[in-house]
Amino acid sequence: MARRPDEWTPKEIDFLRWNYGKLGAVECSRQLGRSVQSLRVKAWKLGFKGKEPGIRWTPQMEKMVRDFYPTMFSKDLAKWIGVSHRSLIRKARELGVAKVEGFLEKRRADINRRTGAKSANATSFRKGNQIGKEFRFEKGHQMTAEEKEKHHASMKRYWERRKKLESLGLEWRTTAVKR
Repeated sequence: MARRPDEWTPKEIDFLRWNYGKLGAVECSRQLGRSVQSLRVKAWKLGFKGKEPGIRWTPQMEKMVRDFYPTMFSKDLAKWIGVSHRSLIRKARELGVAKVEGFLEKRRADINRRTGAKSANATSFRKGNQIGKEFRFEKGHQMTAEEKEKHHASMKRYWERRKKLESLGLEWRTTAVKR
């Protein structure tokens, strides 16, 4: 009698027990010929722990962040260390490391070269620039019914999320700038 596809053999469970933590779900599923989802469910039911997600920051990697983050472009340092740009910024913040005073001004020419800017001050914002003018509403603009509906749905999600966080006793922060 053939086994059902959802039944696990003792051999498969043993393989999972000894390899799930080392290889992870994707590799184990490939070797067992099962879907990743079914494998994860089975591992969870059996209480097996998989590979820890995220980056394992070594002391050497942290030292590199402390030493080079203040004076080096983040994307270059992230590539050099072998992590994502976002992970590097998160780690620098966690370690309390910041860019040196005036970093952007000192490296303006480099930034312009990297972004392909045509003039020396192309990446600097000055009061009175008309950046984004084509996306602004004209004076006296009235929202259409569709725009009103989208706005209403957006605000509803905002208040539901805020209410839920406050009910859990979590601090609610808004990204709006207070004037």
